[in-house]
Amino acid sequence: MLTPLELSFYTYYSLLHIPITLCIDSTVVLPWRWFPRWVQAAVRWHVAQNHDYLLDDPPWWLVLFVAVELLVQLPLFCYFAWQLPRLRRPASVAAGDDKLLKGARRRQHRRVLALLRGYGANASLTTLVCIVHICRWGHVVGGAGALSPAQKLQLVAVYLPTFVIPLRLCFV
Repeated sequence: MLTPLELSFYTYYSLLHIPITLCIDSTVVLPWRWFPRWVQAAVRWHVAQNHDYLLDDPPWWLVLFVAVELLVQLPLFCYFAWQLPRLRRPASVAAGDDKLLKGARRRQHRRVLALLRGYGANASLTTLVCIVHICRWGHVVGGAGALSPAQKLQLVAVYLPTFVIPLRLCFV
């Protein structure tokens, strides 16, 4: 079960991930020319600043992960942004509802929680694969040598929130 604070957090998390998915992550699977210059500049800056060789030259499995993100997770972000605030409905309002409405609300609540768990499992697992790849095979953008331990740590720190935050959802 999510607390009211967590419901708010995951609502904003979902809202924030819509532009991140559309502007940053989607560059892995969509043609570069489709993106405005400011998006291209932001991605180039991120790759250079954080040594993100995965975003610069994505392996086949990352392309697959991002395709799933666009096809499954992006619609879920919209759905969660819409549904999570509804789960915070005050008990005083819900107390006056008839049995049929309460049953529908309970079923909707269970559906949202099941989708959150599915999203959490998918997002945390795919990010974990990225983190393991960085730790084991991390290399400099362009492939000219290995990342230093400090560079690996910096890049893992960028990916870590997208592992930990969805992982929490596996346990709702």
